[in-house]
Amino acid sequence: MKKILWSSFLFLSLIVITACDNSSKTSTSNPLNPGDEDYSEFEYNYAFLYFYYYKAGTELKSEEYYTENVDTSIYIPSVQDVADVLFMYEDMSDLFTNYYPNIYFDELWAQLNQSESNKNVGMAVDSTLTVKRVYPNSSAFSAGVQKGDIVIAVDSIFLEGSYDRYTKLVDSSTASTFKISFERGDDTLQFSLLKTEILLPTVYLDSINDIPVITVTEFTDSTSNIHGTSAEFAEILEETDGAKSTVLDLRGNPGGSVDQCSDMAKMLLANGDTIIRGTYAVPDKDYTVQIDSAFATIATTNGIGKGRYYVLMLDSGSASCSEIFAAALASNLKTPIVGELSYGKGIGQFYIVTEVNGIAGATSLRLFDKDGISYHTYGFVPDFVIADPDSAMNKAV
Repeated sequence: MKKILWSSFLFLSLIVITACDNSSKTSTSNPLNPGDEDYSEFEYNYAFLYFYYYKAGTELKSEEYYTENVDTSIYIPSVQDVADVLFMYEDMSDLFTNYYPNIYFDELWAQLNQSESNKNVGMAVDSTLTVKRVYPNSSAFSAGVQKGDIVIAVDSIFLEGSYDRYTKLVDSSTASTFKISFERGDDTLQFSLLKTEILLPTVYLDSINDIPVITVTEFTDSTSNIHGTSAEFAEILEETDGAKSTVLDLRGNPGGSVDQCSDMAKMLLANGDTIIRGTYAVPDKDYTVQIDSAFATIATTNGIGKGRYYVLMLDSGSASCSEIFAAALASNLKTPIVGELSYGKGIGQFYIVTEVNGIAGATSLRLFDKDGISYHTYGFVPDFVIADPDSAMNKAV
């Protein structure tokens, strides 16, 4: 069986942590034989768990156990050829260590790498039909629709301020092209807008009492900006340059790409600040045993948002990469937190795409703030515990 190459791994998301034996894990036989190019899906995944799953030393049984004891009849016909692989992953106690057969590849790949998509003319309006957001790379953006424009008619039908009428005529319509009229100051404008499937932004800017409020819904590599969430965040930091204080709202943000959230935290910190520390399970150089390797992510320049006073908002839906972001700000800047206790995920996963386009994820990483303190299962306790969303926002600003 050949080596699992580092280049085949997708380091996509960080999850949570439990106690684990740090000693090397040994086996009477090497499940990876770099000279053998013929390997089964089961062998590939067994080796993946053996070297990268942080509980493999206590939970992973022999290969024969899984191949000889699997009951293929309990699996649907389309996945019975990988029943032994599914059986093996189900035997692991960690909820985030899973295998997804290739029939789910397209759906899962999109979930891991892209922001939410929506068939849309490229804008969002509030209950008064005022445009509150225009999405980049959309029909509305290309036509010149602006935030603050007020929708007054769709296809010559006057809306008379009715949001329900707008959603019926546009959002719920099966049509693809609409002539939408807007008020902009004293002017009336009409644009022909096309409804298309677009990737939505993940970072939004609002303002309360002249204080920027930046909401981040997830951290992902592909959004309305081709460079992902961090590029959206950088644009908004530049747009709000000069602000003395800023609210960062990560409530309900479940996490996502480690690279994206780490890059965003660096934008707010000083050269030399530590974003996150951790250890991860990997093979030794000879691919014979699992070892633990330590790492630290450190800012190498002053961030473009360095020097502002930040307030961070979290709740029970703020997890994984949101908590990496929180760890960076809380431990380096002593940033006050408003809202509710965060989820408490301090472990992480490696994901691979297998030779038959299955997707496998194994929990390998354990995470700590810059002082070596784990937030696993504990979460981040707010400085101001406020459950009501509006009251929490009022406190934050």
